[in-house]
Amino acid sequence: MTLSWYLTRLLCSATLVVVLVLAGAPARAEHPQPGGAKTSLTQYKIDVWQTEQGLPLNTVQSLFQTRDGYLWVGTAGGIARFDGVRFTTFDSTRAPEMASQPIFGFMEDAQGRLWVGHTKGAAVYSDGIFKTSISAEVTNGRRVWSFAQASDGAVWAATENGLVRWDKGVTKLYQQPHGLPTNRLRSLAFDTEGTLWIGTSGGGLVSFAAEKFQVHNPGNGFPHLEVRAVLADPAGGVWAARPPPAVAAQTPRKHQDFYGGRRTTHRPTHQPCTRRAGLAVDRHLGLRREPFERRALHLHLNGGRLNRRTHLVATD
Repeated sequence: MTLSWYLTRLLCSATLVVVLVLAGAPARAEHPQPGGAKTSLTQYKIDVWQTEQGLPLNTVQSLFQTRDGYLWVGTAGGIARFDGVRFTTFDSTRAPEMASQPIFGFMEDAQGRLWVGHTKGAAVYSDGIFKTSISAEVTNGRRVWSFAQASDGAVWAATENGLVRWDKGVTKLYQQPHGLPTNRLRSLAFDTEGTLWIGTSGGGLVSFAAEKFQVHNPGNGFPHLEVRAVLADPAGGVWAARPPPAVAAQTPRKHQDFYGGRRTTHRPTHQPCTRRAGLAVDRHLGLRREPFERRALHLHLNGGRLNRRTHLVATD
């Protein structure tokens, strides 16, 4: 069955919390609308799952819902699949090289295969079987954070050993000698023009097209060297979530920061989007866009205990 819910990560309290829509509510949860009334908390039911309910470990690091409705949970000690009632875990006989490993990222490709990034490489789940897709030899035993699939079907992976391209079982590794500012990569997204955008740890925001890397950093207008997440915008370019104090929109030619919901183009200065400007907290851990809300950007915020989900809507 299809699961319809808000997915919430707890990084500090190390517990999986899912806010489910109560019976009789619409098929999808309502979202607070700018200027409108927010959905009352009494309309939701909150359930908590820990190891007692079947999680491999209480520290939840990543969540992903596949098209068949299953919720995949990546913990600091293995992977689990949730069907809305119970968890299915995968030991070393079902998930070789990945059982009991920390799980960091998921992606479902166009063929319906589930890609899983873990502490030593990556695996693909298809037809009930996990197979190694990116080996520890390629990643040098370093973690894989995220994936993105190109229009030609190739899958790209952001690792802590560089950028990996996987195509029909053949991998190619891009590192600093190829033009990357650092091998410590964190997030990936393709924009509408097919440019691959790369969030890095310590190297700024990077774009990759026609086999060439372009680095965006404080030296040329992008305001930070740390980029936690990138998200493609249907209107072009990408959104980048970085540590305090801002969220930025980036195109190949300019960047825009968002302050209090107002869009401003900065050349050479920028205005951060912070708690002072209206956000709940200053730490931005992730980005997500709902398919039915093209102009609403959702930020995953870390405010000490429970990450909150809020809206940042671009206005002209």
